[in-house]
Amino acid sequence: MVVVVVMVVVMVIIPIAIVIIVVIVIVIMVVMMIPIVPIIIIVVVIVIISIIPIVIMVVMMIPIVAIVIVVSIVIISIVPVVVVVAVVIIAAVVGMVSTATSRTYQPSNQHHMDYHFQLPIESTKQRFDLKRRRNK
Repeated sequence: MVVVVVMVVVMVIIPIAIVIIVVIVIVIMVVMMIPIVPIIIIVVVIVIISIIPIVIMVVMMIPIVAIVIVVSIVIISIVPVVVVVAVVIIAAVVGMVSTATSRTYQPSNQHHMDYHFQLPIESTKQRFDLKRRRNK
């Protein structure tokens, strides 16, 4: 009974969790406009690494000791995923904070400064806001 439960947990919940994490990472990347490709490659590699033990376990259908080992391998392989997610989130927060501070900082010579202050990636709304502020 315990073995079955462990196997269900390992084979169902962990892959779902990995997929959710990957989706979250990709969404954050898209939102933050961070270079997406290298991070996707890293995530894919990590996912493959973490799926390999599950595949091995399914193929082998081995006794409890081996299952425990596999579970520990899977957990170990999830740690880097979590680390990547944490790094990405921190980077995203830092990015948001830095853009927010550079936006709110309005020098007295505002009209002149705005031309130099534009960030390379701006949404159309922010551009529109800049235009509107200049036209006031």
